[in-house]
Amino acid sequence: MTEGEKLLKRLKDEGLPRLASEDFPAVVWIFKDPTLFPKIDVDAVNFLPRLDPNTKAALAGEVVSPLVDALKHEDQWTRWNAAILLGFFGTDAKRALPALADVLETRIEADAGLQGKAAAAIWQIGPDARTLPVLIDALGKALDDKEPFVRQPVCLALSKFGPEAKAAVPYLLKASEDEDPMVKKSALEALRNIDPNSLTPERLKSLQPKGP
Repeated sequence: MTEGEKLLKRLKDEGLPRLASEDFPAVVWIFKDPTLFPKIDVDAVNFLPRLDPNTKAALAGEVVSPLVDALKHEDQWTRWNAAILLGFFGTDAKRALPALADVLETRIEADAGLQGKAAAAIWQIGPDARTLPVLIDALGKALDDKEPFVRQPVCLALSKFGPEAKAAVPYLLKASEDEDPMVKKSALEALRNIDPNSLTPERLKSLQPKGP
């Protein structure tokens, strides 16, 4: 077993919080090494958002740039994992927003799964003026897509902008009639945050918690 394989096993067995506290350079190495990163078990890093804030910020400072590069990796799962992990970093990954916006601006058919994960990452990282027009455009393009991969996370991301995202209302109204219940719910919640007056009583009623 190589040193890299041993580190991956430690990450899987011990979990990210413990390994980061005991051997921070090892975690950085795993994220940065192009031969190790594609082999990361995503379940092993699910606790990244719960890292000590200082540790998470320090790790982001080391690995956000390599993760951005991995968005263009030839392997689909590696691209997806990069987007997921950027989202896990939250506001510590703000500088990744332009790259995530670029992913959304590519054609929907190219990799809808990646676009959906990029939109989810933008939602987790937080609103930024540079991403608003890209999100609106992505939702418009995704409305007729048969898969909901992009629509639902884009609705979530737009919701965080509040009234600033008023230009998205026509698209969100259409999305609020989506056959996918998660898209519909996310669109309605976004409309409530962006333009409550656009919601009819019937739409508002559908946002009320269901009784037992």
